[in-house]
Amino acid sequence: MDLVATAVAFGAIFVVELPDKTFIATLVLSTKFRPLLVWLGVGLAFAVQTTVAVALGHAASFLPPDVVRTVSLMMFLAGAVILFREGRSAHVDSGDEYAEKARDVTGARAIGRSAPASWCCPPRSGAISRSC
Repeated sequence: MDLVATAVAFGAIFVVELPDKTFIATLVLSTKFRPLLVWLGVGLAFAVQTTVAVALGHAASFLPPDVVRTVSLMMFLAGAVILFREGRSAHVDSGDEYAEKARDVTGARAIGRSAPASWCCPPRSGAISRSC
């Protein structure tokens, strides 16, 4: 058995999967159900996922290297485009929400009231400041 390949695979997967949403889901499930049963379910799911990935990876080794490179390139480009589009759509903001809050704050000040702290001031040391 090649221990270097095993160590590289373990290191790569461990570092990538640790902050993954699977980790968070497992953490939450462990707070609601028996940890042993959660561990078994997550282990089985990951075993099935890994089996499929290894089988497809092994099957891809029979294809010509140029085909594998081209398909891999297309998959990574498609993923990059999807991530880019999702990132742009998440950050596109008309500013209406902020304009409305600004109107509320300036309107409250114009009539002599202080605006709620949540509109203009972040809480400090656990206490909410009432003046901006």
